[in-house]
Amino acid sequence: MAELQNVGVVDSLQYQPSQYPKEDYIEDLNTQPQVFDEKAAEIQAANKSRLGATLFSAMVIGGLAYLGGRTMGKRAAKAELEKAKEAAAKYEESQKVIEEIKNNAENLNKRVKALSQNNVNKGGQKFLNYLRDITNKIIEKIDGLNKTAKDVAE
Repeated sequence: MAELQNVGVVDSLQYQPSQYPKEDYIEDLNTQPQVFDEKAAEIQAANKSRLGATLFSAMVIGGLAYLGGRTMGKRAAKAELEKAKEAAAKYEESQKVIEEIKNNAENLNKRVKALSQNNVNKGGQKFLNYLRDITNKIIEKIDGLNKTAKDVAE
């Protein structure tokens, strides 16, 4: 120990280097028991790299999103299919009504032609020509409606 110059605490508690290097005796001074965990290596490897966990979670999220989108798509497709079926049924009904109107207009046109061939006065002939023009316009409009309806239905 170094000489005591003063009676102060600082002089008496100075660091004295050891004659033994630390590497020689540090293992002997460790009194805590070492516990070996078999999964420690796996846990450390998993903690070092999160790539596997990230890829797995991305696959899970992607799979759930795909299944959810598919389910929602099926529901939407069913609703659209029902609407399309209703529209097709209405189209069929409208086609029946249009055909009925067209047949009535053609029958009226035939009657007008038959009446115009008979001897009718000039006023009656003008009226029959007017009716014939109206029925021809109705038939033309119905044909145009049929073409438009077919295009929309397709």
